Amino acid sequence: MERYLALVGQEPDTKSSLLLDDEDRVAYIAHRISQILDYDPRDAAKAISLRHTVLAHFPDINVAGFFAEKALETLLDRQYHNRTLVAPDETRAAILFNARYGTARQHQRARYGNYFGPMLSTVKNLVDRGIAVGGLLQIDAFVMDSPDVKAPAKPLAQVFELDLEFSYIPGYFVGCVNKAAASLPKGAMFVPGLLTPEQVRAIEKPFGR
Repeated sequence: MERYLALVGQEPDTKSSLLLDDEDRVAYIAHRISQILDYDPRDAAKAISLRHTVLAHFPDINVAGFFAEKALETLLDRQYHNRTLVAPDETRAAILFNARYGTARQHQRARYGNYFGPMLSTVKNLVDRGIAVGGLLQIDAFVMDSPDVKAPAKPLAQVFELDLEFSYIPGYFVGCVNKAAASLPKGAMFVPGLLTPEQVRAIEKPFGR
């Protein structure tokens, strides 16, 4: 704080880039995640409704805060981190959160053909542990920061960049039958540009296409 006052000459306002500790940073990242989870104008209404349906099964869990911790780890070491959350109700809805440093475009080549498999593996691993997964919502987070020591009062929105990408597969996609998961979406949602032609054909089979 003393260094900040020396550089800026005034107390920081709520929009400044001054986050004094990891607790503050996690809280800010969680706020940004929550904003996108709630509504992103780039998403179709169906996509927004799908994630809201899944998130409704975590009413007493601070989902954004739970995942913000991993996003912060990625900001600090620029490495990939992930975390999985399973709903406490009988639907056993699951969320897989992946955090990567950089933009979605920067990671697109490495993820092409390698995006679909981990989703299936996550569901299968949970099922193998006796969890009848009703559906998996995958959230891929892309984070970047650009702090400027010469401009410490720069608004946080200009310092921290966050983008979220959403995918979803129902549990029956991997042969997991959970009758209590009737409230979860029946269809799937993928990022087409990350799927190989072979994967697209494999995906179409369970849906009778």
